[in-house]
Amino acid sequence: RTPHLWAARPLPDFVVHYALQDVQFLPALYDAMREEAEQEGTLGLIYERSMGKEANRKFADRRALDAGIAFAQLLMTDQLLRRRCRQRVGFSAEFVRWKHTEASSGRERVGCSASSALFNLSRLSDEECVRCEIPSVKVFGRKIFWNFAVHKPPSQLRLAVERLKTEREIVEANKCGIEVSAVQFDATVAPNSTELREIFIHNTGKKAQRLVAVRLVQDSSAFMVQTVVPSGGIELRPGESGVAIAIGARPQMLGIHRNWISLCFAGFSIGRFLVLRCGDPDVVQQLRPSSEFRWPSQSYTSKRPQKTRPKPLGVQRPISEAPRGNRRHAPHQQANSRGARNVNQMQYYNIPRLLQKRIYSNEIEEKLEDGLAVLQANKAHVTKHKYVQ
Repeated sequence: RTPHLWAARPLPDFVVHYALQDVQFLPALYDAMREEAEQEGTLGLIYERSMGKEANRKFADRRALDAGIAFAQLLMTDQLLRRRCRQRVGFSAEFVRWKHTEASSGRERVGCSASSALFNLSRLSDEECVRCEIPSVKVFGRKIFWNFAVHKPPSQLRLAVERLKTEREIVEANKCGIEVSAVQFDATVAPNSTELREIFIHNTGKKAQRLVAVRLVQDSSAFMVQTVVPSGGIELRPGESGVAIAIGARPQMLGIHRNWISLCFAGFSIGRFLVLRCGDPDVVQQLRPSSEFRWPSQSYTSKRPQKTRPKPLGVQRPISEAPRGNRRHAPHQQANSRGARNVNQMQYYNIPRLLQKRIYSNEIEEKLEDGLAVLQANKAHVTKHKYVQ
C-alpha cells in the first residue's frame, strides 16, 4: 500500500523489520513442510510440479522481456511517446495500446503485462541495452527514468574512420617473418627540394623470401623509388643483414602529399603509408605556437551585458517631512521597527519622466528664467498672495 517507502534510501527501521519478518520463519517452515511431504510420499510430485512452474515462469519472463525490448525500441524513434511514458500509469496505458496495435498487425503479445515488461527491462545492464539498441530504465516509485544516452548509434563518419584504420592495419602488418620499418617525413619540405628516406627490410622467419618489386600505388610526382629491384628479385635469407630501399621526395606544390608504397613478395605484399608536408619552413616556424594550448580556467558565458540606466532624478526632503506612516513612530521607537533604516536617510520626491527629459534638454532652464522674470516683475503681487500655484 505504501510503495514509496521501499524507494527511500536509507530504508526506515520499521520497513527493514517488516521485510525481516517475511523471511525469518521460512527455514523452519521449509523443514516442517518437507518432513510432512516425506511422510505422505508426495515430495517427488512436489518437485516435479515446481520444476514445471519454474519453466513456465522463465518462459513468461522471456515473453515479457521480448515485448519490453520491442516497445523500448519504439521509444528510440518517438519523442512524444517518451514524454507519455515517464510515469508508470502512462507507460501501462501506452503499452496496452501498443499491444492492440501489434495484435492488429498479426503479432500478438500474449502473457505479458506492462509491469512485468518494465520489471524485466529494469534488470538489463547497460551492455545488454546497447546490444539490443534500447535505452536503459530505472524505476523509482511511480516515476520512470529513461537513459537514452547509453545507446549512441555511431555516425557514418566514425564508421568510415574505423574501417579505414582496420584496412590500414591489415595492409601495413608484417607477414611471413618479414619486418619492414616505418617511413616518416617529419620536417616541412620546401618546394623543389629533395628529401631521402630508407626502408629497412629484415627476414626474421625460418624460410627465405624473395622481394619481387617495389612500386608506388598512386601516380605522384612528389615521391619516387630510387632503389631499382632486379628482374629476378632480391632474395632475403633468414639471419642475414636486411635490405634498404631508398625513397625520395621532391614536392612541387604546397600542401600535404600522400601515397602508398607496396613491397611485393612472392605470395604477399606489405605496404607503408607516406605523408609529406610541403611549405616554407621559415613561415611554419614563425606560425608555430610558443607554448602548449590550455583551456581557460574561467568559463565564459554568452550573456549580453546589461544596460545601465541613469539614476532617476529626485529632490531630497527633510526627515520632518517623512511619510505619514512613519510620523506616528518616535525616532527612539523606530530602532526595532521596519522603517528604522529610513531614519538617518533623506527621502526623495520622484520627478516624472517628462520633466526629467525637459531637464536634460535644458528646456526647463529657459522656462525657469522666464518665470523668474515674471516673478520679479510682479513681486508685489507675489508678496500679497504669499505663494504661486
